[in-house]
Amino acid sequence: LAAALVVAGDNGEERIRRALWPSLHAAPLAAPALRLEAWVTPPAYTGAAPIFLDPAGGALTVPQGARLQIALSGGRGGVPELRRDEVAAPMPQLEPGSYAAEAVLERGERVAILRDGRELAAWSFGVQADAPPSVAFAEPPEPSGRGLSIRLPWRAEDDWGVAALRAEIRLAARPEGGALVLDLPLPGGNPRQLRGVAQPDLSAHPWAGLPVQIRLIARDGAQQEGWSVPAGLTLPERSFTHPVARALMELRKGLSVDPAAREPARLGLDALAARPEAFENDITTFLALRVTRHRLQRDRRPEAVVEAQGLMWQIAVALEEGRTDRTARALAEAREALREALAEAER
Repeated sequence: LAAALVVAGDNGEERIRRALWPSLHAAPLAAPALRLEAWVTPPAYTGAAPIFLDPAGGALTVPQGARLQIALSGGRGGVPELRRDEVAAPMPQLEPGSYAAEAVLERGERVAILRDGRELAAWSFGVQADAPPSVAFAEPPEPSGRGLSIRLPWRAEDDWGVAALRAEIRLAARPEGGALVLDLPLPGGNPRQLRGVAQPDLSAHPWAGLPVQIRLIARDGAQQEGWSVPAGLTLPERSFTHPVARALMELRKGLSVDPAAREPARLGLDALAARPEAFENDITTFLALRVTRHRLQRDRRPEAVVEAQGLMWQIAVALEEGRTDRTARALAEAREALREALAEAER
């Protein structure tokens, strides 16, 4: 130590003290490196994954309503700012030295991050508005040719995928009346271009046998809708052979065309009930006809017409299927009698 003092000269004591006890005024530690992360989350209706942005900046087009999120930490300087075109705002602080901000992109704009007046990064965003889906009949609607269903070939597309499809059916004689709405199944996977064929069976509906207008409606994930051009079709109807069943179907169709025409339907039901021999004097059929008649006369609710039409359908089906059962039994009995007669003749 003595030798060191000699070598150090006049300031030796001070120089050795600084070597043994570092100065409280030593150079400050280096600041953490600047870290900047930015990404865009597309709207939920797109089903698209987040897009991570180049911290150096750039240009890209995003769906309207996408959310830009930015996280910044480290580096030297004051509170960073988020500037959208010409409007700047301080980025909220999460903790000392850490900041985050977000912005919803509804229009094309330039977004920059600044600190102490210096631009750290900038991106130019173009915004693509979400277009409504398009839908059309791939072929004209028609009876399916097998059974009593109808065939509805369709095609639909959307820039981000079709979420739902339905058919809206209106009676041609009363287009201003309520619509029959059918949800049509879609293939899985939310594809952007779709094709399919729906085959609903409407033969039991009160509009069966009447002309209708059918329109397709597609909906996307943003709840926007697109409509097809309406197409006309006469709905297939079940064929009845029992005369009372056929008469009931005509009364039912008359109420579909004009729900206010209760009186003609009531008189028609009275006429059918007055001829019990036409339905084999079946007391159940007679009572059902009277219940339907009184429903139309006394229940003034609009729903009563639909309920009466439902009763007419049930009576007609019971008559038709009951006659079929009786005919089948009679044929079986005749075959059995013939077999017995032949067996007797062989003895």
